[in-house]
Amino acid sequence: MVKMKIQVISYDKVIRYGEDYEYTYSSLNAPMSFDAFDLNIISLQTPGLWVYDGDSTTEINSVKDFESLHCMITATRKSTIIVCFPQNNMFHYCRSVSNYRKNEQLKNMITALKSCLSYLLPGSIPYSISYENAITMCSNTPFKSAFYFHTCNPKISELTKCIGSEHITTFSALPNIIYTTLDLSNKDTDVTGFLESIDIIKHKTATPEWIMDYVFFDDEKQRNIVKTANEEIELQNRKIIDANKVLDRNMRYKSILYENGEQLVNVVFEILEDMLKCDLSEFVDKKLEDFRIICDDITFIGEIKGINTNVKSENVSQLDVHCSTYIDKLDEEGKNENVKGLLIVNPLRTKPLNAREEVHDKQIALASRHGSLIITTETLLYLYEAYLHDKISTVEVIELLKNKVGILNKSDVL
Repeated sequence: MVKMKIQVISYDKVIRYGEDYEYTYSSLNAPMSFDAFDLNIISLQTPGLWVYDGDSTTEINSVKDFESLHCMITATRKSTIIVCFPQNNMFHYCRSVSNYRKNEQLKNMITALKSCLSYLLPGSIPYSISYENAITMCSNTPFKSAFYFHTCNPKISELTKCIGSEHITTFSALPNIIYTTLDLSNKDTDVTGFLESIDIIKHKTATPEWIMDYVFFDDEKQRNIVKTANEEIELQNRKIIDANKVLDRNMRYKSILYENGEQLVNVVFEILEDMLKCDLSEFVDKKLEDFRIICDDITFIGEIKGINTNVKSENVSQLDVHCSTYIDKLDEEGKNENVKGLLIVNPLRTKPLNAREEVHDKQIALASRHGSLIITTETLLYLYEAYLHDKISTVEVIELLKNKVGILNKSDVL
């Protein structure tokens, strides 16, 4: 359903309503074309409007804005215009350097007030105003007013009257211009109730629940369409939820391309446990190697690092020290194992992958001499991706890591 387009024009655009309609808020000195809207509300109810720097009460500082609006009002052909008269604001005038030296309540200067309004309002609409604080009910909502209209003109349509005295608080003398003294300046104003009471919008009776029990026309067909569509929406929403879970998991794996420290170790452990079918939960870090994985005929001694630089010789040598320490321990215990060192490293971790240098030949050669293997986290992701897609098995991963020395390349995996 298309919402009614309403332009609200006020001093410094201070008036704000809700979201029932498509509102555009404009200032007095920069309104949009009236005929671009279904309804234009000109609010004169902002206290800051009623000031004049000179020593007179028959003009205001915004008189030129009034004159421009007057021309726009008389030129309007399609839209409706509502002019909201001021409440009993204080009129400040005779400005000195820092303030206004004189002031008067609008109720005490009604003739002067009409003189100010004459710059704005079409002269063809006869009206008089008098002071009276009153309440007008509009669609069960009370609206305050400080003035009322009185006139003997038979062409005037009386739209709202206040409680008690039954004085006119809203009227229309031309087909598209409405005057009101009701206070519509508050942010919680029930504009809908007011517009219904003056027939700008038609009141719609709330739909009773029992009406849904009666089927007419193609109700059943359309309800089935809605049901089927809702089921499809629910299915798609479940797919979105599942896909987001996978994306979150993938993002966790990809974090090894920028993480270091414990966060990097945790994710690498998760990948290794899945690929190699091992359990690292019982491994205790004694400030030596970062992991130890014993497979059938080989023991992998691992170092995991996230560094801002490229791989250095000391990184490779540190891994060799861990391997040698473990072999020495085996010798002391009279044991013999086939030991292989794995350096899983995230080099140049702060840079995007396409800006990272390749691991230097010097470090690759050093790893080859030690019989160890350098695996960058990027290559580890490619290896894990191949595993998840059943392109390589756990046995094949173990054989690859066991037999390859130097550096593991993407070409070894893909």
